[in-house]
Amino acid sequence: AFEHSPDLWDSLQGQIHIADIQASISKILLTEEALVSATVLPWMARYGFTTQPLPQIGEAWITGDSATLRFYTETYGLPQGKRGLLSYELQSTSNENLGIYNGQVMIPAGQVLQPNMQSMDISALPSGHYNLVMKLWVEGNDSAASDITSITFNRYNPQELESLSTTSLMPHWVALLGTGDSLDFNISSLYPIATSNQRRQLDHLLESGNDTLKWRFGQRYWQENHLSNPEAACKSYQAIVAEVERTYGSRAIHGFLTDRGRIFLQYGTPTLTEKRPFENDGYPYEIWQYNQLEASNAPYQINKLFVFVNNSTVGRNYDLIHSNAIGEMQNPKWRIAIQKRSYITDDIDQTGSSDGEKFGSRINNNIFFNSGGG
Repeated sequence: AFEHSPDLWDSLQGQIHIADIQASISKILLTEEALVSATVLPWMARYGFTTQPLPQIGEAWITGDSATLRFYTETYGLPQGKRGLLSYELQSTSNENLGIYNGQVMIPAGQVLQPNMQSMDISALPSGHYNLVMKLWVEGNDSAASDITSITFNRYNPQELESLSTTSLMPHWVALLGTGDSLDFNISSLYPIATSNQRRQLDHLLESGNDTLKWRFGQRYWQENHLSNPEAACKSYQAIVAEVERTYGSRAIHGFLTDRGRIFLQYGTPTLTEKRPFENDGYPYEIWQYNQLEASNAPYQINKLFVFVNNSTVGRNYDLIHSNAIGEMQNPKWRIAIQKRSYITDDIDQTGSSDGEKFGSRINNNIFFNSGGG
């Protein structure tokens, strides 16, 4: 049992300043529905509106299935007798105003809480990465907004694929990209270096079975990304893909679809590698280190690691189990994953990084880690 003791008492004296309540905006909620509440689940009803959240993992995707962007916010604390103006606009991620994609809502004077459900037609909005920015202005205030909030989302517009049907196809691109299975292989192998939107386009293209659109997509991809000599860039990449196929591919899976193949194609040759095909108390594994990550579809980064493991112990298909690079999977327990046949612990916080060096093992003592860490 615990007892109070005068010896353990302490006191702190000072002044606390409580600022005046400022008008503010809640976080933006992207929703699937923008209807007046009827019979809905209680957690979806919010001040007379249906606020069914848009399902998302990470940043939201607004695809061709939805031509309307719906969003819900609440404003708080308008001063007594003061009206408010809530403005909203779409911006590119480079903060460029997109013109027609904006609007505003008047808020009556003295509203302590005002729910706001708005929508915007984005059927013509090109595929890309966007910010929805909302600002609250209070009557009589200076030019600065009282509060600002924003949310980032991705837009995929399948109508852009339709524009391929009007693209002029040059015959030499047909020869360069091939036909039949060769065409599918050359188009699919763009996946590691494609952007998120381009990957969605690739999925639709491969499902369509339209060879002409595939040729046009490949032609446009290389012409837009390598203005000086797209044909040479395409041939160079195909040569690297062929090498990846020989090194990492198998009868079951193409090399560019493996984790090591994808990383190699996306980021290039690693600066350093640690290969342990015969780890005495773990599965075969490899660690790749890059001094710099420079990719057209990922942010620039320095000193990043990728850890691959072969859980089957046969063949050459190694799975990525950990990386400290942005956008890649992270697993601080990757050492335990490699040694899971022999590593037994009940500590949920244990990562294996502080275990020190084990006889015959290089997991914690190699060119990247010296007796733990990392």
